[in-house]
Amino acid sequence: MIRYAVLNVSVLLLIVLCLRLYCKVHISKVVAFTLLILLAMTAVFDSLIINMGIVEYNKSHILGVYVWKAPIEDFAYIVASVILVGLLWEYYDKKISK
Repeated sequence: MIRYAVLNVSVLLLIVLCLRLYCKVHISKVVAFTLLILLAMTAVFDSLIINMGIVEYNKSHILGVYVWKAPIEDFAYIVASVILVGLLWEYYDKKISK
């Protein structure tokens, strides 16, 4: 079963749908750079806590695709939060500037 992947894809699709309907902004270079930095940090720190035995994933609930030791599903939360915060920031910044 791939419960985490289904949940992550569902949430990301909902975010994209809401953004397409309500926000007419694009991802800036700053948001993209922030996303890259946070994805790299997630790969390192998630791998460390998994390697130390602090966190363990049920193998039947994940896809089995890893970045270092971190399952790919862990990265959806970073993508969702950076995109949401970045786009909402830009949206409200443009709205206030008018």
